Amino acid sequence: MKREILFRGKCPTSGEWFFGFYFIDGFGNHCITDNKCNLHEVDPETVGQYTGLQDKNGVKIFEGDYINIFDDKGRAYGHGDVSFIRGGFQCNDLVLQDVYNENLTIEVTGNIHED
Repeated sequence: MKREILFRGKCPTSGEWFFGFYFIDGFGNHCITDNKCNLHEVDPETVGQYTGLQDKNGVKIFEGDYINIFDDKGRAYGHGDVSFIRGGFQCNDLVLQDVYNENLTIEVTGNIHED
């Protein structure tokens, strides 16, 4: 599976979210460089990787997002936060790629850093 490698992190002073390439600079600052080559310091506790998947509304799903999962009839199937476990992105015991393959619907409802 080919997917976009992308991270997000929240600025500790402004609370703004930044998206791009994540790294730790030579001074130990956790940073994200956006697609315009702007450097932003972020709180390392808020950094999460993009799963390569989008929810039913086209919202990119990141590690740390709260999601709801629905079956093909719109009934609740599962919910929780997205984590990277055992080499894959999961919500509780559900592997997100399997959720997609089973044609279940995902909706992002927030994230662990704001809600």
